[in-house]
Amino acid sequence: MPTQIVRVFLATPGSMGKERDLFSKAVEDANHIAAKLGVSFLPRKWEYVSPDLHPSGEAQERIEEELAIEECDVLVAALWRDPGSLGPDDQFRTEREVRKAIKQRKLRGTKPAIFAYFCTKEYSPSSAEEAKRHSQVLDFKQSIQSEGLLTKNYREVEDFRYKLFSHLIDFLVTSLGSGEAFSCSVNADVQVIRNEGYTELIGDITIDVSIGARRGVRESVSLTLLTNASITNRILDNGLLDVELISESELSACTYARHITATSIEFDPILVESEKTHRLVIRGLRFNAMFLGVSAALPRNFAQGQLTIINTDTKQAVSKSLILAYIERGLGVEAPKYVTEWSDSGCTFVAFTQTFVELFAGAFKNRMEERGDYGTTLALYFSSVPNGARVFITSRDIPIKPTSTSQDLMASALAREVSPNGDHPKASTLIEAPRWLDGTPMTEVGLNECAAWEIVAADNREELRRLVFGVVIATPTGVRSAPSISSLLAPFYSTATAMTVSESLPIPRFVSWGPVPKPQLVPTA
Repeated sequence: MPTQIVRVFLATPGSMGKERDLFSKAVEDANHIAAKLGVSFLPRKWEYVSPDLHPSGEAQERIEEELAIEECDVLVAALWRDPGSLGPDDQFRTEREVRKAIKQRKLRGTKPAIFAYFCTKEYSPSSAEEAKRHSQVLDFKQSIQSEGLLTKNYREVEDFRYKLFSHLIDFLVTSLGSGEAFSCSVNADVQVIRNEGYTELIGDITIDVSIGARRGVRESVSLTLLTNASITNRILDNGLLDVELISESELSACTYARHITATSIEFDPILVESEKTHRLVIRGLRFNAMFLGVSAALPRNFAQGQLTIINTDTKQAVSKSLILAYIERGLGVEAPKYVTEWSDSGCTFVAFTQTFVELFAGAFKNRMEERGDYGTTLALYFSSVPNGARVFITSRDIPIKPTSTSQDLMASALAREVSPNGDHPKASTLIEAPRWLDGTPMTEVGLNECAAWEIVAADNREELRRLVFGVVIATPTGVRSAPSISSLLAPFYSTATAMTVSESLPIPRFVSWGPVPKPQLVPTA
């Protein structure tokens, strides 16, 4: 069966270089799925036009002649702050291409499909001319909307890539038709994940697949998932990722995901049987939530996915867009609270408490809840530590409150040793002195200047919402300066390797910045 070619034309000003590059990547991503259906998206943009002179003397005429906008199946336009350069008839080149496609669509009725995207990222013009050009883009947007064209907004360039991929797949599926003999429903267990995390665990994605009423027929279906940020699962010994596709049918066993690109995975085809609804579950997907981020203006963001299910026997497909998770800040801190100070053996000891606050229920997890190598690890990073100073931390959260049946209380968190861009946290070594005011043993912070506590118990969720730890800083007598302190989740990384799949890096792992409490401690009067 010959491959069906779908021509995709790109219309953007030359200033949209990143979008032009990501256009090609989005088409490449879509072709991974299209190939299974006997289709190929053919990207068309002016960079592909061979050099030559058009009789009119207009380069734009040369581009339009060779790329043949009238014959394209999809036109993709992207604009932000600049309408681009003027072409024939004193019309902006990008606008001319879009309007030519609109005219052709009205004549033919079916094609080209027109995907017009406008960037909504904040922009402050630095001159009257820039303001005028930005206004021309907005006027153009309003004009084509008034002609009935539905446009889409995007904020960051990666969002443009994700949306274009989704719309190309939707176009593909709609063009082919799924037919009554193949249908599916998709539901995601949408949970809140931490903005600080590189390896945040997404809830289960449940797929119910049916191939109709052809008695006794068994057919294969394959699944491909693309997300709007990088996937960060662990690479198994066999090269696959530790993302499971679980089938409730006896026809197929559990299978693991294959990593296609930084943001997409696929599973090997599995067998399903006619006259039955087969339930499949994708479990264990991890996601770089920090890439999307939140801010004061946008306190909640969301992770998205485009799941495409293909019947590889009938070449039919269904594609579903879904929200995978909500993203919020997980770690809050209070300013260090001064407790007391004393002098001993030529040193001044200043004691204070540091409080970590869980900003949404479930942000602090033990190892089982993290489904990783350790529980959530709360960390303090000390900088500008005075010469000769030593830092001590309590070996667990405080205060210790005896229960009605025991004088001991299970610790919610225990001290650990961590290092920036380091490996797995290790247990800390206890020391004899000093001890915290209630007698809690302490450990000394090493040369890495990082203190940390791992969540080890989560039986009482209310106790985890606000955890307090003791800190003692010993400086030579007469030295009154205090170190600066920042609070974050550990282990924390600033390297790009932490933001993608890995064979050996620990899970979970986090960004190398966090909330910064007031560093200045208040001494006694």
